[in-house]
Amino acid sequence: MEKGAQMKAFESESKFDKAYEKFLADLPQAGGVIRNRHARMEDSFRSYLDAFEKWVFRHAYEAGYAAALAGVADGQGCQGREETAIEQLRREALYAQRSYSEELLHKIYGGAVMAKKLGAITEEEFMEINEMTIRFMRNDQEYIRRKNGESLHGADENPVKEYRVKFWRSDEDGREDYIEFDREEQAMIFYNSLDGKAEVQKYIGERHEYEAVVYPEFEV
Repeated sequence: MEKGAQMKAFESESKFDKAYEKFLADLPQAGGVIRNRHARMEDSFRSYLDAFEKWVFRHAYEAGYAAALAGVADGQGCQGREETAIEQLRREALYAQRSYSEELLHKIYGGAVMAKKLGAITEEEFMEINEMTIRFMRNDQEYIRRKNGESLHGADENPVKEYRVKFWRSDEDGREDYIEFDREEQAMIFYNSLDGKAEVQKYIGERHEYEAVVYPEFEV
């Protein structure tokens, strides 16, 4: 309300302020539709901020990496030495950690699995990449906070992911393990990195359990 119209309806600005405060105090709680849409707006805004931060970081990282490569090409770094498989995996794992990218972390772990099978890295080096990817996603508090949205909604909001991959760990006597994914494409990327020695499962809400939708390609 413009000030001129406000003063016509009320004797003074202070009386208007008191009436307005009472109006706000008596305002009923918004309905579920409004609260849900507000929550969706808030989630979208947080997603926008997260995407923007990642975009800025990726640009800064790639610019720095390009400069480093230029230095190597000019003979200013590593004396032109070719990067080894483990050095590349370490570099990519650090980048994925700083990006808090679940998809990249899974992809790099799958690359480490393949590199170990091809003999490009040792068992100890594979475990190092496992620590930087799979265990990072389980133990890093900032990564967990970002995934669960605990900074705004608390730890109670931890919805069941629609897909997960069950796989058998060669480094721990064939123990079964699971990694959850939001989308089928993410689950299939990780599944394919394991040469079919895994299965993709989908969550069935009616039964509150997972059901295999892609089976192992050979016996485990």
